[in-house]
Amino acid sequence: MPPSCVDLPHLTMSETAPNSPTSQATVAGTISPASSKAPAPESEALAHLVTIDADGDVILSVTDSDARINRGRTCDFLVSSKVLTLASPVLAKIFRSSSLEGNKLPLSPSLPIIRLKGDDPDAMHELLRHCHFDTEYLPDRISDMRTLAKLAVVSDSYDCLRVVRPWAILWLHMVSTEMATSFTQVELGWWVLAAYFFRSSQFSIITGTVVPLLRADFVSIWDQDRLLQTYMPDAIRGSWNTRHRDQTLSFVSPYEY
Repeated sequence: MPPSCVDLPHLTMSETAPNSPTSQATVAGTISPASSKAPAPESEALAHLVTIDADGDVILSVTDSDARINRGRTCDFLVSSKVLTLASPVLAKIFRSSSLEGNKLPLSPSLPIIRLKGDDPDAMHELLRHCHFDTEYLPDRISDMRTLAKLAVVSDSYDCLRVVRPWAILWLHMVSTEMATSFTQVELGWWVLAAYFFRSSQFSIITGTVVPLLRADFVSIWDQDRLLQTYMPDAIRGSWNTRHRDQTLSFVSPYEY
């Protein structure tokens, strides 16, 4: 199994992104060179370095801003700036920023560090592996809708849905009606959220399956989950709250929003 930054059961998404159909968050990356001097204190050291590319030329240091849940967890990834420039226009902009001008990304032991705050380290880990074509480990089916929803949100934030979407669409569509009936109210929300952010062409079919399974108090249940509370678009939450009992109600694809 590949290295993991933190334990998957404790995954949580930060609450800093806007509640909108597509993320409009601006990712602010701060760049600093890794020191080749005496080791830094434990709190500042690269204690959770995960190698995505053994020949990488930059380190992404990702910190989840939700200190109440994750205590500001940080995970560091050794990556290829060239690969990520091709995969993500957002990261490409960071790499081209004035902070990197004149910096040719020197090889170890002085790799530059780009610090990204407000992203879930585990979701970022999965996204970076997709971007670097490390996909041999991927399963044919994913039943954990929370993981899928978190991956959808971070992929949207960094504008690299095209990298993950082929796999994500497969996973979304592998969820059967029978499987959906066993989902909790929150899991149904995660399924919808993932379909929404991954721009699934079967969004209306998925929501058509979900709507009859929602309880009258589903909104209050969703509001207790930070991922759904933060990222579920108001257009979906509001319309379903008032009309979800109409099982004939159809919803258009995100492409039509």
